[in-house]
Amino acid sequence: MGIAKGNVSMAKKVLARHDIAIVSEDAGGNMGRKVVYNSLTNEAIIYKVQNLRRGDWFPYEQEDR
Repeated sequence: MGIAKGNVSMAKKVLARHDIAIVSEDAGGNMGRKVVYNSLTNEAIIYKVQNLRRGDWFPYEQEDR
């Protein structure tokens, strides 16, 4: 839990340093978050997840089935 709070704190510091306003936030609780950002459209989506799979991380490796 301490790592998650530290990650949120650091993200807020980085955003503030670059003058990026936070218009909403979704942190805490028992579920993890996966953020997908499209740099072409400047859009982001956040998925709430129970657990992440190896294939969820770049370079998006296929899992063994």
